Amino acid sequence: MAPEISSTHVHDIMQPKSELLYPATDIIYKLLKVVGAEVCSFHRNQQVAYRLVECARDLFDAINARIHLVDKSDSWEDYEIYTQAIDPLEEILLKFVLIAFDDGGLDHLATSSWAEYVRVTEQWRENRLEIRNCFRSMKTKPQFQALISTLMDGEDDILDAYILDDLSYLDYLLRIIEEGAQQIVEPKVKGYIEKVVEGLSKTRTLQHNNLGKHGSRFMEISALPIQCGFLASKIITMMVNVSIPEDIRNRLTSDSSFWGALANLVIDTYNFMVSQLINVEEFDQTEITITITKFTTRYTVLVNQVSEPLAIEMPLAYSRLLPLVGKISRRYHAQSLLLVAICRQATSQFTGPKKNMGSRDVLERALNQTVAALEAAAQGSGSGRSNPVNGVVTNGTEGIKKAQDSIDDCTGLYKQSVDELMACFQAMEIRCDTDYREALRQAQSRDSTRVSDAAERLNKYEHPSTMKVTVDVYDNNQQGNKVKSLLFASIPATARLSYVKHLAANQLEDRASAQAGHFERAGSSNDESSFLSLGSEVRGAVNGSNAIAFIAHPSGKR
Repeated sequence: MAPEISSTHVHDIMQPKSELLYPATDIIYKLLKVVGAEVCSFHRNQQVAYRLVECARDLFDAINARIHLVDKSDSWEDYEIYTQAIDPLEEILLKFVLIAFDDGGLDHLATSSWAEYVRVTEQWRENRLEIRNCFRSMKTKPQFQALISTLMDGEDDILDAYILDDLSYLDYLLRIIEEGAQQIVEPKVKGYIEKVVEGLSKTRTLQHNNLGKHGSRFMEISALPIQCGFLASKIITMMVNVSIPEDIRNRLTSDSSFWGALANLVIDTYNFMVSQLINVEEFDQTEITITITKFTTRYTVLVNQVSEPLAIEMPLAYSRLLPLVGKISRRYHAQSLLLVAICRQATSQFTGPKKNMGSRDVLERALNQTVAALEAAAQGSGSGRSNPVNGVVTNGTEGIKKAQDSIDDCTGLYKQSVDELMACFQAMEIRCDTDYREALRQAQSRDSTRVSDAAERLNKYEHPSTMKVTVDVYDNNQQGNKVKSLLFASIPATARLSYVKHLAANQLEDRASAQAGHFERAGSSNDESSFLSLGSEVRGAVNGSNAIAFIAHPSGKR
C-alpha cells in the first residue's frame, strides 16, 4: 500500500504569502484581488497575466516587509525603497485592470459585422501589447528591482511568457480553422486552407523550438501569424455558418484568390522568421522594419478585400442583444425573450433584395430601441460582471419609489421597442401573423406572476464565489506513483483548469512533466472519458470531495 501523502497548502497568485498588511498598501491589496479574479478566467494572454499578478503579489509582500523593517529599525534606506515603489505598482495595476475587463469581452468569432471584426482584432493587438508592457514594467522598473533583486534577471521569464501565450492562441485558432475546413468542399479553396494550416503550424513549431533568448528575434512580427489565424478562422466560420446569407457564403467560398494570397502571406512570414535565426548578421533594423511593414500592408489588403461582399452589414446593435438577456432580472425575462425573438425574425429577413440601405435604417432603429430597453432593464437589475467600484443601495420609501419608477420606465421602453419592430416589419414587408403587442402584455403577466411566486418560496441566497480544491499529482496515470497532493484553499469556481495547471506546475520540480501533463477526473479509470480539457471550469471538474487528478509525464511526453 502506497504511503499517505500529506496535502501541501498552495498560495493563490492573488493571495499574499505574508500576513503583514498595512494601510499604505491597501489599494494594491484590493487591486490584486480584482485583477487576480479576472485573469484566472483568461483564455488568452494567460502566462503574461498570471506572472504579472504573481510579480505584483511578491512586490506587495516585499513592500510590506520593508514597512515592517522601518517600523522596527527606523531605516531611511528601507523607507526610501518601499515609498518609491508604491505609486508605480498602483499605476500599473490600475492600468492593467481596465485592460483585463476590456479584453475579456473580445471575441473575433462572435462579431456580427466586418467593421466590428476589424475593431475587435485591432483592440486585441493593442491589449496584447499593453498587457506585455505592464508585465515588462513590473519586471524592469528600478524601483521594483530595488525591492526584489531577482527581477534584474527576468528577461528570459518575460520572453518565455510572451511566446507561450502566442503558442497557446495559435493552437486555439488552428483548431477552429481545421474543424471548419472539414466542411469546405471546393477543392482549390480547400487546398489553400491546408497551406494556411501548414504555414501556421510550422510557425508554431519554430517558436516552440526557440523559447528563451532566440525568441526575442520574433517579437516584432509575432502578432502577424495570430492575425492571419484570426482572419482564416473568421472567414471559415462565416463560410460554414448557415445564418450568414447564402449569397455572401457563396462569394466567400468561391474566392480562391483571397485564400491564395493569405497562404502566401503565412508562408512568407514563416520564411522570414526562419531567416532571422539563420542570417542574424545580414539584417539591420531598418530592413527588418521595412519587411514587416510590407507584410502588414498585405494583411490589411486582405482584410479590405473581405469587406467588399459585406458592404451593407448587419447593424452592430444586433450583436449586443444576446449578452444583455442574462443580465436582466426575472421581472423582465419573458418580455426580453420576446423582444429578442422578434429581432431575430426581423434580422433573418435582412438578406437578398431586402438587404438594402433603406431596410438597414429601419432595422437599425428598431434594434437600437430594443437594446436601449434591455440595457435599462439590466441597469435596474443591478446585475452584470464584477466591478471594483462599490454601488450605493437606497433603502426605505425613497428606494421603493425609485424602484417603481424604474419599472414604469422599462415597461414604456419595451412597448416602444415592439412599436419600432412592427414598423420595421412593415417597411421590410415581413409577413406577421402574431399580435406582438398582445404577446408583450402576456409576457409581462407571466414575469409578474413568476416573481411573486418565487418571492414567497425563496430566501436570500449568496452563491459561493470560491471553493477549496485538492489536486492529486500522479506519474503517468492514477494507478501510478502519487507524488504530491496540493490543497488550494481558495480557487474561484469559474477558474479554468489551465489556471490550476499553472499553479500546480509551480509546485513541481520537473517543469517539463507539468507542461506535458493533463487533468483527469479523480478516481476514474485511464480512458478518454476521464480526460478533462484545460478549458473546463473547476466547479465542473472536481469530484464530490472537491478533488481532481493531475497526470504528470516525467519524460515530458504524453
